[in-house]
Amino acid sequence: AIQRCDSPVLLKHVGREWRALKSWSLPRVAREVAAGVVRLSNGPNVVQCNRNHPLIKAGHFEPPSRPVMMPGHEFVARLRPGRQGLAPLLYGEDERVYLQTEAPDSMLRDAPVPDAWKKLGVEAGGCTNFWVSS
Repeated sequence: AIQRCDSPVLLKHVGREWRALKSWSLPRVAREVAAGVVRLSNGPNVVQCNRNHPLIKAGHFEPPSRPVMMPGHEFVARLRPGRQGLAPLLYGEDERVYLQTEAPDSMLRDAPVPDAWKKLGVEAGGCTNFWVSS
C-alpha cells in the first residue's frame, strides 16, 4: 500500500527512538522557530474553516478558529498557564494556540530521519511539518 500510494497506512511505534523526542523542547521552539502560522481557537478542538465563506464574511457565523502569524517565543509563552501575562488575542480566557509550520533546519539537523522511515520514502527538510498545540 505504501509503494502504491493507494490507501492509508497507519504506522505504530515507529518514532519511539527518534532523537527529536528528546532534543526538541518548548525553550528550543522559542529560540529557533522564527515565526509561523498559529491558529487561535476557543477551546482544545481546533476546527479549521474557510474564513472567506460568505456566512463568515457577512458576520452570520463566528469562525471557530483564526490564523495569525506569531513569533515562536510568543507562541511558547501562550502555551504556558496564564499565557505568561499575555492577554488573549481573540477568544477570551479559554483561548488555545496551535502552531503548524515547517520544522527549522537547525532542529532537523540533530534529529535525522530514522533509517526505517527512509525506507518508506520519508525525507527531512523542505516540507517537514511541525505541529504543537496547547
